[in-house]
Amino acid sequence: MKKHTLLTLLACGLVTLLSVSTGFAQITHSAQATIPFDFTVGDKSLSAGPYLVSEPSQGILWVANRDENERVGITTRALHDDSKGEYKLVFHKIGERYFLAQVCMHNGTDQVPMSRQENSLLAKNGKGSTFAVTTVALSAIR
Repeated sequence: MKKHTLLTLLACGLVTLLSVSTGFAQITHSAQATIPFDFTVGDKSLSAGPYLVSEPSQGILWVANRDENERVGITTRALHDDSKGEYKLVFHKIGERYFLAQVCMHNGTDQVPMSRQENSLLAKNGKGSTFAVTTVALSAIR
């Protein structure tokens, strides 16, 4: 009987511990912006409008249009923290197309991998072709 009670208490303790650690892991950092142009994240094209940008964990980014049912998730790579606490989105503009390139939020700057479309446009424009950089301010959601 004592053994059964001890095992039950241990199981309850383990469940409680896992619940608490899972709760800490789900802290999400979010910011919002109105993006005035259509753009591409990864291989998905998104329309201009109000967006919520969330980072549920390091290296994972969600971009969701607040008015329409458009949402995309992507993995990112942390860069040297040169954001100086700024919250912003950085886009590459090639011709008339915009591509999300970096996200600067609470923990620094994250690099978004170049999409196939972006690579294709750069290759099409020839070796040494360049792109313009455009930024959009983010407002942190606390």
